[in-house]
Parts: sequence; C-alpha cells; structure tokens
Amino acid sequence: MQNDAQEISYILWDSLFTPKKLVDSSGAVVWDAALRPYGGEESILGSAVMNLRMPGQYVDEETGRGSGSSLTHPLYYNYNRDYDPATGRYTQVDPIG
Repeated sequence: MQNDAQEISYILWDSLFTPKKLVDSSGAVVWDAALRPYGGEESILGSAVMNLRMPGQYVDEETGRGSGSSLTHPLYYNYNRDYDPATGRYTQVDPIG
C-alpha cells in the first residue's frame, strides 16, 4: 500500500483479514483502526488514508459525509452493492436473487 507521499506501507490484518494497522518501512504505525462488530468505525488514528475494511469492502466517502447526503458515515462498496456498517445491512438486494 502506498500513502500520499508514495512511501510503501504494510497492512497488519486480523484473523478475518480486516485491516487493523498500517505501518511504514521503519515500523511506525501510520494508521490504526478500531472497528465495531459490523465494520463501522469506532476510531481511526493516523495520518495515512486506508480505504479497505472487511474483506471485499472499500470505503466510499462519496456516499456519506458529503453535502446533500443524509448519511453521517460512508457506505462500503462491495462490488455489486453498498454495505451500511451502521446497520450491518446492504442497501440493495442481492443482484443474483
């Protein structure tokens, strides 16, 4: 993973392959996350940006916190649909049926 300064960082995962920390090449923690059971953010510390969450999920900041949005948190993009970590549910039906 590379941050804005184009430095290589390493992802430290938990047993479910959810990223917990991001460390730089010297071993210093540049991103540290405490997540709720359904993937919502409890706290995010550090200067780096890390958009990966639970396996297959990517934080989509455009779906929340933006002007005109009723959401106070972002949704997580999951290929064919969006996941809401506040409710622990997807916002669309499964496209397969």
